[in-house]
Amino acid sequence: MFGVRLDDIKVNGKSLNICQTRANGCLITFDSGTSLMSVPTYAFNQMAKQKVPTAHTFVECDNKNQFGDFTLTIGGKDYNLTPEEWMFDP
Repeated sequence: MFGVRLDDIKVNGKSLNICQTRANGCLITFDSGTSLMSVPTYAFNQMAKQKVPTAHTFVECDNKNQFGDFTLTIGGKDYNLTPEEWMFDP
């Protein structure tokens, strides 16, 4: 496995400013052995603070589409996950 520099994480097109607050930016590792994404504690805390739902942080909503896409920006290119791809059904 190897690390890849992550430029940004966005939810519904809005930057979460997680990588911008880190002196060395963010590194991510691709792991084909899991169906879940994991993030370092600092990223998890920032996502929870901004009320982004995760496997461990539940957020009340009318439907999961109100959160929009979850986007990883790598090398200036956006890689989008639809709500159906990144969120659990209730």
